[in-house]
Amino acid sequence: MKRVVLISCGKRKMMMAAPARDLCTGAMFVKALRYAEQTCDAAALLSAEHGLVMFDDVIEPYDKTLNDMPIADRRRWAAKVSAYLCRVYRAGRWTYVYLAGVRYIEGLPAGENPMKGLSFGRRLRWLDSQNRLNWIDGLNNWRPSGSKSQS
Repeated sequence: MKRVVLISCGKRKMMMAAPARDLCTGAMFVKALRYAEQTCDAAALLSAEHGLVMFDDVIEPYDKTLNDMPIADRRRWAAKVSAYLCRVYRAGRWTYVYLAGVRYIEGLPAGENPMKGLSFGRRLRWLDSQNRLNWIDGLNNWRPSGSKSQS
């Protein structure tokens, strides 16, 4: 089954419109995006302002978080994101992997949450360790251009 990572943006953003992958600049987002690119088939942004955003979509900076939003508004947001998510990444064909805070996951379809229960600092360390392991694994599997892999 294919895997899609869903990442929340965080507070730090560029000051001008940019593709979603570039707009978010915080350490957690950057590390989560690196993890997604190394381990999954697809990734998308969970945005409090825009909902589910593809990383090539250009969006304006915003200052909105689900953490300050009333529960009724969060439920509407989750329903909208869930509907779009299930259209783009069909349930049963994709495994959803959430790299986001609790407020961004509640109400969304079931999936993996590998950082569940970890503090902010531990989440950063977990992503660092996963990215390091994936980098080492990539080196172990690297073959010079034109060489044949051994079976």
